[in-house]
Amino acid sequence: MAAVTEGHPMIEVEGLGISYRRNRRGRRSFKDLLSGNLRRKRPDEFWALRDVSFTVRAGEAIGVVGRNGQGKSTLLKLVAEVQLPDEGSVRVNGGVAPLIEITGGFVDDLSVRDNVYLTAGLHGMSKAEIDDAFAEIIDFAGVGDFVDTPTSTSRAA
Repeated sequence: MAAVTEGHPMIEVEGLGISYRRNRRGRRSFKDLLSGNLRRKRPDEFWALRDVSFTVRAGEAIGVVGRNGQGKSTLLKLVAEVQLPDEGSVRVNGGVAPLIEITGGFVDDLSVRDNVYLTAGLHGMSKAEIDDAFAEIIDFAGVGDFVDTPTSTSRAA
């Protein structure tokens, strides 16, 4: 692979948008059944993201900040092509190995260390790459005191 020069566009997002439907296929919710609201509901579309555009160049880093439910993980899934957008485009020059919803695939009986290596390996990182990033991952996660304990016992109460 050719070397990437500083300032070269690595991620380009233009007019990105994705919508979802509440009450899929017009089904009533369990709450509706319990409350006696037996009218058939029409699907209710909402946009999780709409008209999002940005560029990340080689050597740059960005942060995605927001409250729960504001589309941060959805944006990362679109950039990683885990999901496809309803509108707009994403261009990634190089590889993307996101650790989205990081504890979602963790094995409770394995240590934090083993889970980091397992998850990062499943996302295509080599052992050398994981070794290089390991201290930073542990520092970011704030689990330094629990690296070698099973994940099931290291979660904060």
